[in-house]
Amino acid sequence: MESPYTFAIVTCGVPYWGRPFRDAEKILKEKNRSLHASWYVRLVSNYIPYRDIAAEWRISIRAWLARRKLKNIANVINTREAHTTWQLLKNFCGRYHDKWLAGQKKIDNNFLCDKDKCTACGMCERICPRENIKRPEGQPVWQHKCVECLGCLHICPVKAINYGEITRSRKRYRHSEVKPAELLRKS
Repeated sequence: MESPYTFAIVTCGVPYWGRPFRDAEKILKEKNRSLHASWYVRLVSNYIPYRDIAAEWRISIRAWLARRKLKNIANVINTREAHTTWQLLKNFCGRYHDKWLAGQKKIDNNFLCDKDKCTACGMCERICPRENIKRPEGQPVWQHKCVECLGCLHICPVKAINYGEITRSRKRYRHSEVKPAELLRKS
């Protein structure tokens, strides 16, 4: 039996890095399905341990390019065409990802919370896709299953959360058309 048409769109700040499509194909194969089309859509990198958030003009250009690319993607999806995405340094990225996974339990050791700034609002806990943050005394405590999305860092309204010392002076990013409440899990 033919698998229903399945596609994946990955948003990223640095395109072709990592291995999301290989992981998606593995998950789908376990369910006797396959990935028919895949794309990267480059947006803004929010990984501020690496570098600060881009200037507004660059963000505007990336948004315009993304909208344009999404129109083309929609046409391909509507006609159910196959599409593969070229992945830069696929094997290297795979090895890097494996190394990252092996050290995943230590990732959240890098997070710091300035208890003097923290208002105990709970947004960090509610945004975490892995339910990795608990707040037994108001401030966040990470539970060692972080995927480094940095949602907690970017959503904190008072910049109380940092990823090591390097992010203290860096900007935070949230898409201008997305309200914080739209990102939070219901409590």
